[in-house]
Amino acid sequence: MHFEEFIIEAIKTESKVCPINGHTFSSRQRMIHAYLGMLTETGELLDGVKKYTYYGTPVDRINVKEEIGDLFWYVALAVDVIGVIPRPKKYMGVRKIENIGGEIANLAGFYLSIQNSSEETAIKPINALSIILGLMDALCLLYGFNKSDIYILVIKKLTTRYPDKFFDAEKANNRDLPTERRTLEADKHSHHNCNTHGCRKK
Repeated sequence: MHFEEFIIEAIKTESKVCPINGHTFSSRQRMIHAYLGMLTETGELLDGVKKYTYYGTPVDRINVKEEIGDLFWYVALAVDVIGVIPRPKKYMGVRKIENIGGEIANLAGFYLSIQNSSEETAIKPINALSIILGLMDALCLLYGFNKSDIYILVIKKLTTRYPDKFFDAEKANNRDLPTERRTLEADKHSHHNCNTHGCRKK
């Protein structure tokens, strides 16, 4: 699955209507949703790296793969909002992965101050998303994950959560986590070998 295909499938489960007032979310509100999600998922992803690095907690590769996939979902939402797929920035190494939180925070701060979009202001989120996508590529390389496999896994998980592929606020707030976990564990591609960040041969 290519990223373009993933975007189409992923946003089918986007919450498009405000449950409070019934209004359809604006492009700015959709972008706020995207960057808040990216901040949340980045924090969860880096928390695992922190626990391994400083506390010696074993890395849960299934969880890491899920968090990367969730982060890709929010990136897909942001890309759908701006209508352009940025070219990922190439990283020769993986030492800059810790920068992803800062890049997303910059994007968040930028959109908090936006009142009206323009061609000039649209350049900045495109550049920021290009950096984020590049760092996601580096993460996949680090853990030995195939991006296409992750895209497919995310869609499988969303299909499990929303069988009709239509967003349901009640289902989103009352997720069947055991079933979602079984979907993730069943993925035969979750057991790539990796000798970095505590990954172990399965």
